[in-house]
Amino acid sequence: MYGKYTGPTIMEAGMSETKQVQKRERAAQFPFGGPLAEINSPAYGPLDVQFESAFDCATYIVTAEKLPTKNAKKYKELMEYLSSTTGCDDEEVIAHGNKVRGLLYFSLESLRNKGTVVGKEKIKYPMPKVRPAF
Repeated sequence: MYGKYTGPTIMEAGMSETKQVQKRERAAQFPFGGPLAEINSPAYGPLDVQFESAFDCATYIVTAEKLPTKNAKKYKELMEYLSSTTGCDDEEVIAHGNKVRGLLYFSLESLRNKGTVVGKEKIKYPMPKVRPAF
């Protein structure tokens, strides 16, 4: 009547959860510098984003739509640095970068609705740490 259980064993599930916790901890300790050394505060439209987290900043940069084709060397270097430093795979890095971009999108819309952002005037936007997407 019921199929055989094919999911992870209790032991495998525990090890997987431990790996995710370790990745989150390494992401939280991810340093500014390395490939991020020349990047102070990337822009998101009129927002001059001041990232609290280097990991959020790096994943934001690496998920720029045209980066893989426009600057493949920088994309590869940054992805390798993120992966080797945090243990995250490419999908996890991209998912987190997309989450950061989504939060910035809604923050910008909120600021526009309040009248804080008008036109193309640049404003500093402090970006708090984003909870990892993995």
